[in-house]
Amino acid sequence: MGEMEVSLEEPRYPIGGTTKMGTKTNPQMEACTGIPMYDGQPVEVGPRARLVTYKNYDEKGTCGQNVARQMEYQDCFYEMIDCIDALNTSGKVVADHIPTGDGSLGWASNEAPRGTDVHIARVKDWKVQYFSMLVPTTWNFATCSAALTGAPWQLAEVIMRGYDPCVSCATHMIVIDEDNKLVAQKLIQ
Repeated sequence: MGEMEVSLEEPRYPIGGTTKMGTKTNPQMEACTGIPMYDGQPVEVGPRARLVTYKNYDEKGTCGQNVARQMEYQDCFYEMIDCIDALNTSGKVVADHIPTGDGSLGWASNEAPRGTDVHIARVKDWKVQYFSMLVPTTWNFATCSAALTGAPWQLAEVIMRGYDPCVSCATHMIVIDEDNKLVAQKLIQ
């Protein structure tokens, strides 16, 4: 993507206006997440992906995602009851042996309600040398971006929430001038 320059600004926007015209930006360098891929393709995780894989579910898009989420509630509820019944409140809370770490890379994965959660770590001499997470939000960014492509901006929040109810609380876009495609770029100082 390379370096870009902001070419439109709105000084009247609250909290100091939008990013100033002429400001150099590098979106590629400012990204804070990678996009996990499988065989070179982005992967969707979560309720719709599970139902497509295991129950021949074929509803697509944001509506399909929300319906799938609702369909999982009953199974999740009964699984929680089984887990509570199996809970041993007198059990150990700390393992018998906790390794100090030899510096090798390790990972663990679990399936959470919103999708696959992967943690990758390198520990040596009880100290974390490296840690990375691939949370459901990270997995679903590319899928959500594809769903947003071509959609009217008025539906952006609805689509975003359909794919990932968490990221929508942290991501906001305010359109200042729809004709000139001017959006607020700086919301916090």
